[in-house]
Amino acid sequence: MNVSALDKLLLVRFMENSTVQEMMDELMIETWNSSIMYESYYNECQPSQCSYTVDTKNDAIYIITTLIGLVGGLITVLKLMVPRIVKDEHERPNSNTKTKIYTVFPIS
Repeated sequence: MNVSALDKLLLVRFMENSTVQEMMDELMIETWNSSIMYESYYNECQPSQCSYTVDTKNDAIYIITTLIGLVGGLITVLKLMVPRIVKDEHERPNSNTKTKIYTVFPIS
């Protein structure tokens, strides 16, 4: 591990006599310099298109809530369809039923 002492010539927010606790309170980050350059990649590879994928892991809560949603949707669809199906089946003439007509003549 390479550690160097504070340099009082650099413009920093910590004084020369700052304690480690003061630096820890500031999370030891003075400036965040983020510079991402993709020029070398594009110059070397020259891609015709760019795409990326995000890999996610389904945790237990996601799986449970998805299953509850699917069951709820299925129940809703069945609540809408079953009464209509039962009504249609009840109103449909049954081909197995035969109607018999009996005629009664009085005896005189």
